[in-house]
Amino acid sequence: NERNYHIFYELCGDSDCSQKYNLGAPETFNYLNQSGCVDVPQINDADEFASVKEAMGLLEFTSEEQDSILQLTSAVLWLGNVVFSSKMHSGSTEGSKIEGTDAIENVAKLLQLPVETVSKVLCYRTIRPKAGSDSAIIPLDPNGARIATDSLAMGIYGKLFSWMVTRVNDSLGEKEGRFIGILDIFGFEIFDNNSFEQLCINYANEKLQQLFNKTTFKEEEELYMAEGVPYTHIDFVDNQPVLNLVELKPKGILPCLDDECLLPEGSDKKFMNKIEDYHAGTPYFIVDDKRRFENTLSFEIQHYAGIVKYDASEFMTKNLD
Repeated sequence: NERNYHIFYELCGDSDCSQKYNLGAPETFNYLNQSGCVDVPQINDADEFASVKEAMGLLEFTSEEQDSILQLTSAVLWLGNVVFSSKMHSGSTEGSKIEGTDAIENVAKLLQLPVETVSKVLCYRTIRPKAGSDSAIIPLDPNGARIATDSLAMGIYGKLFSWMVTRVNDSLGEKEGRFIGILDIFGFEIFDNNSFEQLCINYANEKLQQLFNKTTFKEEEELYMAEGVPYTHIDFVDNQPVLNLVELKPKGILPCLDDECLLPEGSDKKFMNKIEDYHAGTPYFIVDDKRRFENTLSFEIQHYAGIVKYDASEFMTKNLD
């Protein structure tokens, strides 16, 4: 029962933007109609959008820059409306095709690209095993195409956000000594279904926990010893083995995933089998003995905050983001 980013609703509610970027009501966009929450009583979207445009003007965003920002944001909305159906290729390989023309034509127009180019990007993935080698173009089935399209939408929005932060900092004056810094501390995540996103977030938390251990315990203790200050030693759990499990090359979970993504015939199942073979005897890596017989792709990691069960389905597609 929560909204997506407010700017989406502000764009849809503005008559000029709706006409310029061919937008409809929020309920017509898949990225906005999933939660059932469109309007928030305490928020006036028209007033908020006026404040956004005023702020961009005060920060000396040119009219062309403002238009590009809103145009790309609208493209993100239309990407969510692209629908895929199954299409068989030679060798009984399942691919996908785009149903309808409205969404894909709006995406192409807003991104200023040919429809054929955008369609190919959404329905296929391109892999280049190593520099200088030929690329392999692999069809995506409808589910894979949907995931790839959502990843593209997230990528566009994320790049746009990063550019805007840099642009705001540039507008404030000198590049040295004056800047806006945004620190977003991840919260440790344990859900009923944990995927690649949760692994990345929890990995970041493991790194932060290690930094906390180093600065709070190890370095402070060394300082007390050097200065001859009496102190009481505090025992803490060293989470380096968990970090090694996730990041250490060549057999860590993330390096293995990167390697699998480079293989034309790579798959989530093959990735799961590899990490299970590598880490079966590791106390921090847990799999069900019946996993392979039941054809599931789940594994557990003993994080510092607790055990988290991950589903490796779609890990490869999400990692390609």
